[in-house]
This record gives sequence, structure tokens and C-alpha cells, in this order.
Amino acid sequence: MEHMANMGRHLIRSHKCRLYPNRAQEAALPDMLGHFRDLCNAGLQQRIEAWNRRGVCLGYTDQANELKAVRDAVP
Repeated sequence: MEHMANMGRHLIRSHKCRLYPNRAQEAALPDMLGHFRDLCNAGLQQRIEAWNRRGVCLGYTDQANELKAVRDAVP
């Protein structure tokens, strides 16, 4: 199911899906979601700082390219 709400100029999209994890996956899920939350918050903080310090608007592509470079550097 997909839900979309128009918030002024921004489009907010959410997706819902049902998971049926096995026991090992269920045990790993909280840690994985925590890492995902931390990554999202770090990306948001990076965008805020880029705007406040330099007046630069970072987009998805800018951050995705930087993340790829970090992943390539860290095995």
C-alpha cells in the first residue's frame, strides 16, 4: 500500500509492507533498523549543516555518491 500527501511543495511518500522474518532475522532486525535510523539522521544533519554553513543545498545524488565512496573505502 502506498500513501502520498502533498505538503506544500513537498511530496511525502510512505510504504507499508508486512515482514515474516525467521528467528535469526528477527534478532538482527532491531540492530539493522538502528543503523538505518542513524544513517538517515546523519544524512539529514549533513544537509542542514551544508545549508547553514555554506548555503549549499545537498541533494540525494550528492549524498548517494559520497556514501558510495565511503563504502568503497571501508571494507
